[in-house]
Amino acid sequence: MVPSPATQFAPEAPQHEPTTEGRDARGRFTKNNRGGPGNPFARRVAALRQVLLDTVTDDDIHAITAELIAQAREGDLAATKLLFAYAIGKPTNYGRSGHARRAGVAALSAGPRHGRRTASGAGRPAHAVGL
Repeated sequence: MVPSPATQFAPEAPQHEPTTEGRDARGRFTKNNRGGPGNPFARRVAALRQVLLDTVTDDDIHAITAELIAQAREGDLAATKLLFAYAIGKPTNYGRSGHARRAGVAALSAGPRHGRRTASGAGRPAHAVGL
């Protein structure tokens, strides 16, 4: 069978790969993509947190805080830690004191990554000699 002249010169239809909804042919997200359904656990936790916030009153917080303070005054270490953690916050290391200084000494005394440490401090930074 001989093809007709009209079908001989007809342009071919462009071949596109099938795309999933919300993505283009290269797999990238398209404009106005809604995204996924999200994390159902996070939605549940958010809902429970909202119930707690709707239920707890200022008076409840005051009463519980007073009890926590009373327990801390009686020597309850866990109550003291909890109270300080929320009232003061975590301590910051200004001036490299205490634990940070000891950690820094341990790191400096380990010497350089390459080379050997000697008794004279050769191979160590000048500020670490004598540590």
